[in-house]
Order: sequence, then structure tokens, then C-alpha cells
Amino acid sequence: MTNQHHQMITKILVGAAIALSSYIGGAAPAAADANPIGTDPNPFGALGCSCRETAPPGSPALREEMERGIRAGLAASPGDRSHI
Repeated sequence: MTNQHHQMITKILVGAAIALSSYIGGAAPAAADANPIGTDPNPFGALGCSCRETAPPGSPALREEMERGIRAGLAASPGDRSHI
């Protein structure tokens, strides 16, 4: 083999090593948190309501109030707290 062949093989091997190391080093590891904060499996367990008026379960007033709240939530832009 000539000196040119050795240089070409060296360039190919160096290029492959750089490509492989950037591929392996660039991959971000993904893992789930094995120790979540708190012991409550319900993520919404801390939420509550300080409403003074409540409607009986299954009443048309309750359904209308829920639909009004959903519409208000969908109409609000991110960061808009005027509906609170």
C-alpha cells in the first residue's frame, strides 16, 4: 500500500470515530422519576373549591354551571386570570 492509501484509511477511521462518538454522546438519556414527590397517587388531590353555593348532584343547574366553566376555560388565553 502506498502512503496515500494509509492517509485515506486514517481519514476514514477518524471520521467514523468522530461520527460514532457524536452519535453516542449526543443522545439524551430518558428516565422516569422513580421517587415522585408526595404519596398521593392523585395529582389533583391538593385542589379544592371554596365555593359557597353548590347544586345537588345530577341537577340541570349543576350541568349548566359546569358547561359555563368549561366555556370560560376554553375562551381564556394562556396567562389570563380574569375569569378567576
